[in-house]
Formats: sequence, structure tokens, C-alpha cells
Amino acid sequence: MDEDIRAGVNAGARPRPPVTLLAYALKWTVILAATLVVAVENPVLVIAVVVMALLLAALWRGSRAAWVLMLVVESVALVSAPIGLSPWWVLPLSLLALGLLLAPPTRRHVGSG
Repeated sequence: MDEDIRAGVNAGARPRPPVTLLAYALKWTVILAATLVVAVENPVLVIAVVVMALLLAALWRGSRAAWVLMLVVESVALVSAPIGLSPWWVLPLSLLALGLLLAPPTRRHVGSG
């Protein structure tokens, strides 16, 4: 215990989220902010933004359930782009997002919770 205190380690503290999760959170923060600016009068989209923000917060805290749900969201977006349900730029963004979610640092972060 004394060694932990000298090393500046707090035994009860959660580990810091990795850079991969920071990049993923930045992607979603931009998307959610843009959605609120464009569709502030659409109650369904506002509710969707709130739900995604809560999922993102849970993922930040290391929730494995939120991680799995985000994997599902990104997978659906990945499939919807080639069949014409989403714009073309959704495909590379979803590929990048899946890469960030499946990266070892992110998997370790959600596995430690």
C-alpha cells in the first residue's frame, strides 16, 4: 500500500481510457453535436442523441455492454452504406470506428470493468 501511495497509484481508481477510445469518443461527439444543430426540432433524433451520449459515457467508464451495443451500431452502419441506406462516407467512418473499438487497448479497457 505504501508503495502504491509513493508511486501515485490510487488502488480504487479506474484506469484512464486509452487513446483509441478517446478517438472513438471524439468521432461520436462531433456526430452528436452536428445532429443536435441540424435536427434540434426533431424529438426522435434528440432522443437518439441522448441515448448515444449515455452509451458513450458508459463505454468511457468501461462498460462491456455499451461496447457490444456500439459494435452493433457500427456494424449496422457498415452494412447500410453499401446497400444505399446511408451516404458513402459512412462506410469509411464505420470501418475506422470498428477498428478503434476492436483495438486491443479498447478491449482491455472494457474488459477491466
